[in-house]
Amino acid sequence: VCETCQMAEGSFRCVTCTGDHGWCHPCLITSHRSLPFHRIQCWDNKCFQDVTLADQGYIWYLGHGGEPCPSRGTSNIPGHRDKRVDGVAETGPLPQDTTPVTIVHSSGVFTHYVSGCHCPGSNPQHLQLLRAGLFPASSTRPKTVFTFEVLDHFLIDALECKTSARSFFEKLTRLTNNAFPDTVPDRYQELMRVSRQWRDLKNRKWFGFGHDSESGPGPGDLALFCPSCPQPGINMPLCWEQKYERQVNYLLLAEENNSQAVADAITQSRPVRLVHLTSALCLWMGPAKHQAWPVPQWSVHFADRVNNCSGLILPDNTEIVAAVGKFHLSAHKLACFARYSLNFIVGAGQVDGEILETLWAPFNKISPTARSMSQAHRQEILDDHMWNSNWKKLVSIGEC
Repeated sequence: VCETCQMAEGSFRCVTCTGDHGWCHPCLITSHRSLPFHRIQCWDNKCFQDVTLADQGYIWYLGHGGEPCPSRGTSNIPGHRDKRVDGVAETGPLPQDTTPVTIVHSSGVFTHYVSGCHCPGSNPQHLQLLRAGLFPASSTRPKTVFTFEVLDHFLIDALECKTSARSFFEKLTRLTNNAFPDTVPDRYQELMRVSRQWRDLKNRKWFGFGHDSESGPGPGDLALFCPSCPQPGINMPLCWEQKYERQVNYLLLAEENNSQAVADAITQSRPVRLVHLTSALCLWMGPAKHQAWPVPQWSVHFADRVNNCSGLILPDNTEIVAAVGKFHLSAHKLACFARYSLNFIVGAGQVDGEILETLWAPFNKISPTARSMSQAHRQEILDDHMWNSNWKKLVSIGEC
């Protein structure tokens, strides 16, 4: 017996809801009005069979709190006839302008009939979908949407588990139908495109550009605040020049052996496009009087190489102080220890100078995915993983 109306036979159950429930057809639709991604089963006098809410006549109404739009009409949609579902109830005609939409959620891929609001002055369909937490794959007559939840899950999976888009969508496919995955709509290409848009929108929102359509972010506007960099008024006095006798500020840079190709190109004055082969340990936005550079051989003619390269520039009054990371220093000759050890450089602080070594280990896990990407996509992925590494350091710096 249906647990809601206590009249009809409760032949439907939901395997997603907690507890043991049984509903009749009308009560099933009513109880799952706001639960479109639950998995339903129907009793066929032998066993429970998997069915979908869409097959039972469920319609996702946009606006009006899930109720049908009062301005809508009804019409018989081709291919959707009045019929009885498992001998329980008739589905009836679909509302006018109701279209089947493929919805990708964190628990699988679903197909639902979606009916928008047709009141005068209502938003376009793609904006109504966004208000409902659905990101359309296209803005003109969207047929595929992604929930905000699944896009957030994909970004976290990619950052923490180094999951590729193909592996992530294969997981969703198997969650939908593990026995017959070929019957699940393939939305891998749409996921690739939408996830890049979602990543950019999230970054803009986090840094205060979510509602500013007139001006976009400039250089450095999407970079995380670095609490370790010397910043007057934040972690050093505003009058630091008068308070301290020694006015030495350091911009610590780390250069990895993987950038040898860039070094050769700069030496031979060839055009170079830098794609995150060199990275900064700590960057202070302002003129730096000293810089610590970890490659002694480079320090000899480094300024000349920079001057001969149109894509590089050094700030005025910059002095290069050569240093070697503590891990690599043991492989150098004994004379290098006293000359290039970070322990003897005034102002260097307690730093090992090996940040890139610790970054390459997790970055190597995304290399199989990144190698087949376009240059722009690859840079977005590397930026995102570098940003995530900095964010994890930022939120845990208080524990150090």
